[in-house]
Amino acid sequence: MNVYLKPGLYDGIPHDVYHADPCERPSLSSHIASILLNKSPGHAALMHPRLGGHRFESSDAMETGTILHGLLLGGGQELVEVDAKDWRTNAAKDVRANAAKEGKIAVLRDKLARIQIALELVKKYLPFDLSSAKTEVTAIWESCGAPCRCRIDAMLPDLWIWDLKFVDDAVVSAADRNIAASNYHVQAAANIDAIESTTPDAQGRVHFGLCFVEWEHPQIGIQRREISGQLLHVGQQRWNRAKPLWAKCLTENKWPGYSVDIIEAQCPSWVASDELAASIEQGGSSVPF
Repeated sequence: MNVYLKPGLYDGIPHDVYHADPCERPSLSSHIASILLNKSPGHAALMHPRLGGHRFESSDAMETGTILHGLLLGGGQELVEVDAKDWRTNAAKDVRANAAKEGKIAVLRDKLARIQIALELVKKYLPFDLSSAKTEVTAIWESCGAPCRCRIDAMLPDLWIWDLKFVDDAVVSAADRNIAASNYHVQAAANIDAIESTTPDAQGRVHFGLCFVEWEHPQIGIQRREISGQLLHVGQQRWNRAKPLWAKCLTENKWPGYSVDIIEAQCPSWVASDELAASIEQGGSSVPF
């Protein structure tokens, strides 16, 4: 029998329990909200653990970040160390597949050794004190009729939330365009909403930051960004649009996909300009646009 969590903040909720969605009704996360708005309710339902249950394929970089998260913050998936040079042998592939079925992560021995070295460096050079923070906090709340959830990496006593991103290149990952494209501003809005909804006197006092860590050399490779100002405002608008839409779909149990109406494809200005320039260069006649 499933045990569902009431609204509040929780420590020690296992990784698999959180990601299976421990809310009484299928809940909205910032990840699902971004799919809901960028694609359709049908796509959001397809990717939700309680509705469609589909998952994105995890890349090697994403898996490394997941392992580091778990080792640094606690509450991560169990690791299975594999004594192999790579994943090309059938034996290694079988271990990896079986681990995934059990909700574990298989990791090559040499890579795990590199991760453990990196972990000690991250602990040393991380620019905030994890010992004073609450880590891997599960937040459950309801807003605009929608059940909501999020998982907070680290929340400091001064109500600063820090989300750790383990990356290969912090400059690229921390670029404004990539922060927005990754919908981190929606994540910021959801995290702030969670604390303000569950913590007395937190209204207007919560800050959200991203800490990008180049995991193999964190002693020189850390960049921090606060999500605030206009970017946070846009994230809050998106998050606030997603909540009533999610609530409506839940109530009606209708999850529409794309519209099948015929829409005329428009010619982007750069396509017309490029063709005009090419025509002129070749000395040919061109049709005015």
